This record gives sequence, structure tokens and C-alpha cells, in this order.
Amino acid sequence: MAIRIQPSRHPHGEVALFDNRTIKASEAFIRGAPVELLSGLAAIFPGGTDVTGLYGFATEDVVAGLSLGANTAQVNIAVADRSTIFMGQLINATVVVAPDIANVDVDYGLVVEANEWFVDEADTTNVHVKVIDFDLDIDIGVVFFKVLESVLAQP
Repeated sequence: MAIRIQPSRHPHGEVALFDNRTIKASEAFIRGAPVELLSGLAAIFPGGTDVTGLYGFATEDVVAGLSLGANTAQVNIAVADRSTIFMGQLINATVVVAPDIANVDVDYGLVVEANEWFVDEADTTNVHVKVIDFDLDIDIGVVFFKVLESVLAQP
């Protein structure tokens, strides 16, 4: 099972910003999925060539427009901003890869594979995040990243 994208660190000892948003009808996504706001409603961020408007990452699963969290009408989102550092796994094609120093300071896209979201080592064209660090002790493929300012819904 993949390590789902989640907030990891925040400079100066602060905590990441979280927000509850009403879910767009019929949406379905997993914890760790990137989220955008469409007319103020939480919806799955498509990734790929869509490189603007990422609001954050879901901290709860959503099925048929309902959260599996405490408030079924809303989903909790870890908001992406200039400061929050997230963690996830690095993938190339369908394989989680061990990052190294060559991955640090590189911009990558986000990709969904087998219903899990990853940082896509193969995509350096449609970029969403910048890898700033890695950790081989937690699990294979763990990278720490920030969402690129040009991609943020709220820079």
C-alpha cells in the first residue's frame, strides 16, 4: 500500500492549515488525493496538464459525494500554501523508486496509479510540486515536497 500524500512539516514550528469544504456532488477520491475548488466545492484535482488551481490534499476518503469522515457533507483538506511541506512517494511508470540527491530541487507532476496519488518522476513537463528532501528510513520512495506557487489556488 502506498504512503498517501499528507502534510509533513511546516517551517517555524507552526502547523499546517486545514479547511472543511462541501463536496461536489458525485465526487469520489481517496485520502491523499489533490483537491481543487469548483465554485467553492471540493473536487478532485485532475493533475496531468492541469497545472493551476490546486487547493490542497484530502485527509479523508470521499465516496459518491460523501466524506467517510465525521461530517459526511464536507471533506477535510490540508491546504497547500507557500510554506507547508507534504510527503508522498516517488513513482516512475508504475514502480515506486528510491529517491536520491538528484531528485532534490526538481519539479515533478502528480499522477494517480492504481487509485493512489504519487509524485511522478517521469513527468518534468506538467509540473505541480518541487521535491525538497527525501527519507529512505521511513519507507521506499518517500519524498518531501512543496506545491509550486504557480499551481496554488491561493498563492
